[in-house]
Amino acid sequence: MGFLSYGLFLFFVLVAIRTIGGCLLHASATALTGYGYSKYLMGIERFSAVFHYFLLAMAIHSFYNFVLSFELLGGLTGVFIAIIFAILCIKFVRQRIIELDRMQEKY
Repeated sequence: MGFLSYGLFLFFVLVAIRTIGGCLLHASATALTGYGYSKYLMGIERFSAVFHYFLLAMAIHSFYNFVLSFELLGGLTGVFIAIIFAILCIKFVRQRIIELDRMQEKY
Protein backbone atom coordinates (compact mmCIF):
# COMPACT_ATOMS: atom_id res chain seq x y z
CA MET A 1 0.00 0.00 0.00
CA GLY A 2 2.98 2.29 0.52
CA PHE A 3 3.58 2.19 -3.22
CA LEU A 4 0.20 3.86 -3.75
CA SER A 5 1.84 7.17 -2.84
CA TYR A 6 3.62 7.09 -6.23
CA GLY A 7 0.27 7.21 -8.02
CA LEU A 8 -2.51 4.88 -9.03
CA PHE A 9 -0.94 3.90 -12.35
CA LEU A 10 2.35 2.80 -10.79
CA PHE A 11 0.45 0.99 -8.08
CA PHE A 12 -1.37 -1.10 -10.72
CA VAL A 13 1.91 -1.70 -12.55
CA LEU A 14 3.37 -3.06 -9.33
CA VAL A 15 0.33 -5.26 -8.73
CA ALA A 16 0.65 -6.66 -12.28
CA ILE A 17 4.38 -7.27 -11.86
CA ARG A 18 3.90 -9.00 -8.53
CA THR A 19 1.02 -11.10 -9.87
CA ILE A 20 2.89 -12.36 -12.93
CA GLY A 21 6.18 -12.89 -11.15
CA GLY A 22 4.59 -14.46 -8.08
CA CYS A 23 2.57 -16.97 -10.09
CA LEU A 24 5.59 -18.03 -12.13
CA LEU A 25 7.81 -18.25 -9.08
CA HIS A 26 5.41 -20.27 -6.93
CA ALA A 27 4.56 -22.71 -9.72
CA SER A 28 8.24 -23.29 -10.47
CA ALA A 29 9.19 -23.74 -6.82
CA THR A 30 6.35 -26.20 -6.38
CA ALA A 31 7.55 -28.11 -9.45
CA LEU A 32 11.03 -28.47 -7.95
CA THR A 33 9.65 -29.77 -4.68
CA GLY A 34 7.29 -32.08 -6.56
CA TYR A 35 10.20 -33.46 -8.55
CA GLY A 36 12.01 -34.40 -5.36
CA TYR A 37 8.84 -35.98 -4.01
CA SER A 38 8.31 -37.99 -7.19
CA LYS A 39 11.84 -39.39 -6.94
CA TYR A 40 11.02 -40.51 -3.41
CA LEU A 41 7.70 -42.09 -4.47
CA MET A 42 9.40 -44.00 -7.27
CA GLY A 43 11.97 -45.36 -4.85
CA ILE A 44 14.87 -43.63 -6.60
CA GLU A 45 15.80 -41.37 -3.68
CA ARG A 46 15.26 -41.27 0.04
CA PHE A 47 12.81 -38.82 1.52
CA SER A 48 15.70 -36.40 2.05
CA ALA A 49 15.56 -35.65 -1.70
CA VAL A 50 12.28 -33.85 -1.08
CA PHE A 51 13.95 -31.73 1.56
CA HIS A 52 16.86 -30.82 -0.75
CA TYR A 53 14.56 -29.65 -3.53
CA PHE A 54 12.37 -27.83 -1.01
CA LEU A 55 15.43 -25.97 0.30
CA LEU A 56 16.37 -25.04 -3.27
CA ALA A 57 12.86 -23.70 -3.86
CA MET A 58 13.04 -21.70 -0.60
CA ALA A 59 16.43 -20.23 -1.55
CA ILE A 60 15.16 -19.14 -4.95
CA HIS A 61 12.03 -17.67 -3.37
CA SER A 62 14.16 -15.77 -0.84
CA PHE A 63 16.35 -14.34 -3.61
CA TYR A 64 13.25 -13.28 -5.53
CA ASN A 65 11.84 -11.52 -2.45
CA PHE A 66 15.18 -9.79 -1.90
CA VAL A 67 15.20 -8.45 -5.47
CA LEU A 68 11.61 -7.23 -5.13
CA SER A 69 12.53 -5.16 -2.10
CA PHE A 70 14.10 -2.55 -4.43
CA GLU A 71 10.84 -0.78 -5.42
CA LEU A 72 9.98 -0.48 -9.13
CA LEU A 73 13.40 -1.45 -10.50
CA GLY A 74 13.35 -4.49 -8.25
CA GLY A 75 9.84 -5.32 -9.41
CA LEU A 76 10.78 -5.24 -13.08
CA THR A 77 13.93 -7.21 -12.39
CA GLY A 78 11.90 -9.62 -10.30
CA VAL A 79 9.53 -10.37 -13.17
CA PHE A 80 12.49 -10.96 -15.48
CA ILE A 81 14.07 -13.29 -12.90
CA ALA A 82 10.74 -15.10 -12.41
CA ILE A 83 10.34 -15.62 -16.16
CA ILE A 84 13.90 -16.92 -16.54
CA PHE A 85 13.48 -19.15 -13.49
CA ALA A 86 10.17 -20.51 -14.80
CA ILE A 87 11.68 -21.32 -18.20
CA LEU A 88 14.68 -23.06 -16.62
CA CYS A 89 12.50 -24.91 -14.16
CA ILE A 90 10.07 -26.09 -16.85
CA LYS A 91 12.97 -27.36 -18.96
CA PHE A 92 14.61 -29.05 -15.97
CA VAL A 93 11.47 -30.74 -14.67
CA ARG A 94 10.28 -31.74 -18.16
CA GLN A 95 13.62 -33.39 -18.92
CA ARG A 96 13.63 -35.18 -15.58
CA ILE A 97 10.07 -36.43 -16.10
CA ILE A 98 11.11 -37.87 -19.46
CA GLU A 99 14.07 -39.59 -17.78
CA LEU A 100 11.88 -40.97 -14.98
CA ASP A 101 9.34 -42.24 -17.54
CA ARG A 102 12.12 -44.04 -19.41
CA MET A 103 13.33 -45.60 -16.17
CA GLN A 104 9.78 -46.71 -15.34
CA GLU A 105 9.38 -48.32 -18.79
CA LYS A 106 12.40 -50.55 -18.10
CA TYR A 107 10.66 -52.10 -15.09
